[in-house]
Amino acid sequence: MALRHSWEIESVATDQTINTPSNQTVVGVYVYFVTGEGNHGAVFLSNDKFTHENVKTAVRNEAKKLDEISNLSEGKG
Repeated sequence: MALRHSWEIESVATDQTINTPSNQTVVGVYVYFVTGEGNHGAVFLSNDKFTHENVKTAVRNEAKKLDEISNLSEGKG
């Protein structure tokens, strides 16, 4: 059975800035979340991308990746 991925928003930090590799400053929002497996993460969205659907998509994708990576193993016998 495939894992069901879940997540919940923990907090949102507005008016944050990042610098791009081309040295441009972008103002946006960090959205912090916890997955159903207890992994914590964050996504950054620029203010122009900060919508309900974009947050949901970004968090869903990152939460799934975090949970999948946290379940990696090698050499279990």
